[in-house]
Formats: sequence, structure tokens, C-alpha cells
Amino acid sequence: MRSSIPRRFGQRMKWLRLLMLPLTVVASGLLLAPVATANLRNPGPTFSTGWNSSCSYTRSAQVDPIFNPGTPSMHLHDFFGTTPDENSTYQSLQAGGTTCVLKDDTAGYWAPSLYTLDVNGLPVQRPPIDATIYYFGPPTWAPATVHAFPPNLKMRAGDPESTSPQATNRVWWDCRDTGTYSARSSVPYLCRPGALVRSHILFPTCWDGTAPSAVGDDSAHMSYPIHVTCPVGTVRVPLIQLEITYAITDGTNARLSSGTGLNDPTSIYSLHADFFNAWNPTVHDQLVQGCLNDVVPANCSTPTTPSIDRAVPATAPAGAAVVIGGFHFTGVKSVTFNGKPAAFTVTNNVYLTAIVPSGATSGPISVTTDGGTGTAMLTTGYSPFTFVVT
Repeated sequence: MRSSIPRRFGQRMKWLRLLMLPLTVVASGLLLAPVATANLRNPGPTFSTGWNSSCSYTRSAQVDPIFNPGTPSMHLHDFFGTTPDENSTYQSLQAGGTTCVLKDDTAGYWAPSLYTLDVNGLPVQRPPIDATIYYFGPPTWAPATVHAFPPNLKMRAGDPESTSPQATNRVWWDCRDTGTYSARSSVPYLCRPGALVRSHILFPTCWDGTAPSAVGDDSAHMSYPIHVTCPVGTVRVPLIQLEITYAITDGTNARLSSGTGLNDPTSIYSLHADFFNAWNPTVHDQLVQGCLNDVVPANCSTPTTPSIDRAVPATAPAGAAVVIGGFHFTGVKSVTFNGKPAAFTVTNNVYLTAIVPSGATSGPISVTTDGGTGTAMLTTGYSPFTFVVT
């Protein structure tokens, strides 16, 4: 059985209907979808499927390893999941771990820092709480094969130099509320009591197939679809919507660290974000296939990584039965002892019994599941202790 999709995830997908609006030719000659008005409410039925990755805020730093590798960045950024520095690479991000719920998501996500004015009119930084990153496929009524992001792809969405409103089908502000949607706007505003200020950044979803550069930005090889179709010569990759929540209710007169700076209110129009793909490529490929490309694409929500916290007994010979305890033992696909596959029986979501396999050696126990999605994807948890084979 597929896990049920949280209401909040389903509601996010409804925003994608804005991308399906007819295109308008603007004075510059660029093709853009019509800009949503500030009083637009959550439109239409669900059009897409996918998964999300929930990542907590890690730090703020004047760092951007994509656009300013090896040197301080032009402005302060807020980071989520991983904690990049100016020298971060694909390999170092993967090795550095993550605060994301899905531990295979070691990608880099960051955006400019937000400030509001205090009673003296001075800008005060407002650190975010967390970020939810939604990975969407094409609308279900216009299906297309989705390709996984290539390792080390790096891109930006939004304009860090903008001094006027950007199209609100690309970047926008609203309020994180319970059970409802607030107005979409080019600037943050006063939310109703209990609701929190939130930003959204939508990344391009068409890639021209050019291999990512070892260092630097790959945005020139990315584009947005024209209506619902990627331009000729490009393929579709997951559509990322980065959603950031701040611990404030009032975003009136807010500023961003980017653009024209904290002393200029037009800096709020410079909302943008960066994505540095450092996902575990196997899991990312499985998510793309299971959640976006299957015959019946799945609403995978946030896949769960299994955890292991005990084994009874903790020392045993080959052939012995071991009770393994932990969490998220739903959809278990395999159990290994230091990499050696073992026969197993799942008791429930928190217990399973495995037989120590012949030839096993001392080391960690691993449990691999389908992430609770019921799809072909796999997530693996490892014991924080060494199981000793006698």
C-alpha cells in the first residue's frame, strides 16, 4: 500500500496550476507566464505527484560555494539540511551529513537571509525555522519522462539583483497557515495570528544534458518549460519548489541580505535560492522512478529512513536469531550484517527478527526499506553500534 499523502503536500501541488497558464510575450521578448496577483488563492485540482524533503535550518553564513567558491559570498545566506562552506564539493556535502528527515538528501539548499525592522527602524535578522523542498513531476494530464538530476548539478532560481517585483509564479511570499492558503505576494506581509511568514522559490525543470561543471554554476543549462513542455533539446528533471518558513508573523517592511542591501526596501524583491545536487544518487534515482515515472506515479510525501537502536542479543554466532529494534520498519526490503544479506521476518513497525548469515563478520546491521512509500525506492538505516559475530 502506498502511504497516504499529507494534506499540506497535496495543497502545494495545486500551486503548480499557475505554471500551466498561457504564455504572454513581454517587452523584453522573453516568454513568461502571467504574474499572479497578490489576492490569488489556492487554485484548482491536483496536477502532479512527487515527494518532499523536510530540512531544518543549519546556520547563516557569508558563503556560496556555487557562485563564490573559495571566497566569501556577496551577502549572507541561510542554509538548510547541509552546512556548506566556501570550498564545499559534491563529495564533501555527501560526507558531511544532513539535518533533513530523509538522510539520503545531502544536497545543498540556501537562500538570502531575511531581516525586519525593530522599533528603532534598524534591520534585525530573522533566522528561518526550516525548509520543505518539494520535488514534482509534470502535470498528470501532460505526462513526460522525468530524468534524475545528474550528480553535482548546481543552479539558482530567482534574481539576486532584482529591485522590482519578480514574477510570482517563480518566487513569492505567503503565510504558513493551518488548513488554508494565504495570498501570494511579491513581498512578505502581516499574517493572521498563528500563521508564519513563508517564502517560495521555484527552480527550472528542463536540462539540456550538458554535464555539470566541476566548479561553478550550471544555470545556463537549465530552463523553465514553455506552457507544460520543455524546450526542444532539453529533458525534464524534477521540478523543485523550495519553501522556507520564518519564526515571525509580520513581514511588513522586510529586507533581504541580497539585492540593494538592508538599507533599501527594494532588496526584498531579490528573493532567490541555490540548489547543489549532492543526493545519494541511488536513492534519488529510485525516488524519481517510483514517485514520478511509474505507470501510476506515487504521492510519496516524505519517505522515512529506518533507524536501528538495539539488537538482542548483541553478540551471536551465524545461524542465531536476533531481534532488531528501532523505527520505521515498514516495507523492509533487506537486512544485512556488515553487508552480508540475512533472512528476516518483520514483526511490526518497530521490531523484526533476523538470522545471522553464514560468513557474516562483526560490523553494523543495516535495514533497507521502501521509505514507507510502497514504491521501488529504497532507504537504508544503519545501527549506531557494532554487532559482534562470535
